[in-house]
Amino acid sequence: MPTPWPAHYRRNALHACAAVIALVFLAFAPFIVGPWSLMDAARDTTSVYPGGAVAGGALQAKKENDPGGTAWQSEAWLAIQQREQSQGHLAWWDPYDGYGKPFAAAQQPQPFFPLTLAAAQHPSPRVWNAYVAARLALAGVFAALFVLFFGGRLAAFAAGAATAFSSYFLLYYGMPHLSVEVLIPALLWASEWMVRRPGYAGAAATATITACAFLGGMPESQIVLMLTAGVYVVLRLLFEGRGLVRLLPWLGSVALGVALAAFSLFPLLEFLQRSFDIHRTAPDVVGFETDPMPPLRLLLNQLAPLAEGAPLGQLPITDNPAPQLQGGITIVPFFCALVAFAAALRGRLAPAARAATFALAAILAVFALKNVGFPLVQWIGALPALRLVIFQKYDEAAIASAGGLLCGLGIAAVQSQNVSRRAVAIAGALTLAALSAAYVFTVNKIPAGLDVGFVPTMLIALLMGAAACACALARRRGAAAALAAVAALGTIGGFYLPLYTHEALPLNSENPYAGAPYVRDLQQRTAARHERVLGLGGMLTPNWSGAFGLTAPTALDALYPSAYLPFINAFLNPRRLQPNGDFADRFTGIGGAPITSPLGLRWLTLSSVRYIAMPPDVRLAAPQLRQLHAASEVRTYTNDDVLPRASIFHRVRGAHDDAAALAQLTAPAFDVHATLVLSGEADASGTPASGSEHAELTAYDAERATIAAHLTQPGWVMFNDTNYPGWRAAVDGRAVPIVAADSLFRAVAVPAGTHTIVFAYAPQSVARGELLSGAALIVLLVLVLLAIVRARRSPARAEPA
Repeated sequence: MPTPWPAHYRRNALHACAAVIALVFLAFAPFIVGPWSLMDAARDTTSVYPGGAVAGGALQAKKENDPGGTAWQSEAWLAIQQREQSQGHLAWWDPYDGYGKPFAAAQQPQPFFPLTLAAAQHPSPRVWNAYVAARLALAGVFAALFVLFFGGRLAAFAAGAATAFSSYFLLYYGMPHLSVEVLIPALLWASEWMVRRPGYAGAAATATITACAFLGGMPESQIVLMLTAGVYVVLRLLFEGRGLVRLLPWLGSVALGVALAAFSLFPLLEFLQRSFDIHRTAPDVVGFETDPMPPLRLLLNQLAPLAEGAPLGQLPITDNPAPQLQGGITIVPFFCALVAFAAALRGRLAPAARAATFALAAILAVFALKNVGFPLVQWIGALPALRLVIFQKYDEAAIASAGGLLCGLGIAAVQSQNVSRRAVAIAGALTLAALSAAYVFTVNKIPAGLDVGFVPTMLIALLMGAAACACALARRRGAAAALAAVAALGTIGGFYLPLYTHEALPLNSENPYAGAPYVRDLQQRTAARHERVLGLGGMLTPNWSGAFGLTAPTALDALYPSAYLPFINAFLNPRRLQPNGDFADRFTGIGGAPITSPLGLRWLTLSSVRYIAMPPDVRLAAPQLRQLHAASEVRTYTNDDVLPRASIFHRVRGAHDDAAALAQLTAPAFDVHATLVLSGEADASGTPASGSEHAELTAYDAERATIAAHLTQPGWVMFNDTNYPGWRAAVDGRAVPIVAADSLFRAVAVPAGTHTIVFAYAPQSVARGELLSGAALIVLLVLVLLAIVRARRSPARAEPA
């Protein structure tokens, strides 16, 4: 059986990948070795202060589509993960945010994804900048490796550049889901390997990449990734006339990869059954949603992504209000993709290259048509898993990847002269006509007209498209190299440079990981009793409290323990669920929470919120809230009426469900200090805890909490952390059941006397997942060993030098 590797594949791969990595490094050098920062928490959104990382800072124009998602999630989570790793824990549980919640099981924190694991060793702005660049380089490297199956180094380099600098990846450079999406070219590369010659090495590569994808977080992106790769393999086999029996080894390799990630997936499956997320509460099928822009306007954004302004319309490139840009492949990759398709259509390519081109073109076309709700493909959104995918956003990753790969295949066709000049000319005419039609449509449809900033953007796109067409038509020595350079420079210059080299960039010295004076003061004040803190008005926004080891009731994630949001909403009523199932402001404290209302104060008491940090121009007025100090950067309040983190109760009220428990907790006459609401327990009319009784939290970390308690009579000890499966309790070393208390928290029955109570996190879902992952790892190692043995016995079948 012939080798799947073209001649000199390894040497060409080294050169092409080195060139792609060098290009990414040079483009991001101002951030990797220079003074500037890509952290959104620095100045793009609220974080440590309302203006970002430093006191008195002002928010800058936004580059990403979702800077809050990056700043409040990815950037803060690195510090949380580093804190747990430094204490010798795997990041299974976040004890700091939202009363404690699953960490790894939520997927998006992705603590076991290789690049995230490396970045979490020492979070800093420079490490974050390198992390951003590394994920983009990963996409570019595997795009280059894929194209090397069909073309030379120039084509591979162009594909790597077009993929790494695609506008979708740059628009979401810090979001957690990008860790999955940048692996689309990698899985396509491994899939092509398996199609060409199924074997031990290809199976191991496919399984490893699949496992990394499922460790990268964001199930939506994982679905798009697997859909893209699966469709590619099926179409690739069909277009080349091979039987679908070759699909079976690929499916087995993917299944092995999923098993490798089972230790992370099993906790996710458990969390999904016990969580709230916005997709499952949405009134409509999310998979049916389409982009509200008309097709020609969408085409304009694909060919010239900044034509109507920057993401969210907030950069001073144009004053015209722009819709939220999702992505674009830019004009030169679009032209090269048409060239590749023309060459395949005329039958001038080798069967494998022709089949790969048709498969990628079909993927790009189907996802693009799905964005606008084309009837023949709209049904995809109704399929069981796909109905939860927001296609008009997440499928842009597949469009970007397919566009970059087709760009490389087009240049390969030009370099090998497998496409006629007539086809090139037609492709060029179609490209420029498409851009012109989209331009005319946009001018006619936007009443306010276009700002002068639009004209240079259009001129650059037209010039780059014309230059690419001229290079492809030249048929002279160096024409392919010029075309590859135009593709790389056009991609970078058409999107990256305008967005990431403007004067509003923050400096690495604006470091949110450094904290602030008020943060260090809160750390000292809460060190002994672990009482909670609350940031309002943009101070200490969600998950940044956890980054500093401060416990807080606020949190921002895709999944919440099912009792969390109802508990918050019962006391802070204005934060009602919106039609899409999410909170209006994700409980960031920016919306003026009614903290000083009777229910708001009761919520502070129940939550053990001892300290509140506010902007200096905001004041709170309530008898139990006492101003601690006011400075130019912060106004801090202390709450004189809080329940200890561990409390003793003898008076009990039973509740048959959470709604009944919350109804009792919010009743005007209810005394949270004297009475405990227990799910499924009978009422007990005991006396309030006496002064001689006490419960103290003596040790507290992610996976273990120890309470020392003294009771004069049998009672209950309530620990106001989230009650969640996997937590076990023991009193003096004897296992005891945990009962849901006050809707959200944990309680155990304790006899009279002095006792040590230990809560430990040891979920069965993790244990079962580790067992399956361990078995899969053994299979993977066997595959690698067999691949090495086969390569040594049959050198001719191994990859040539």
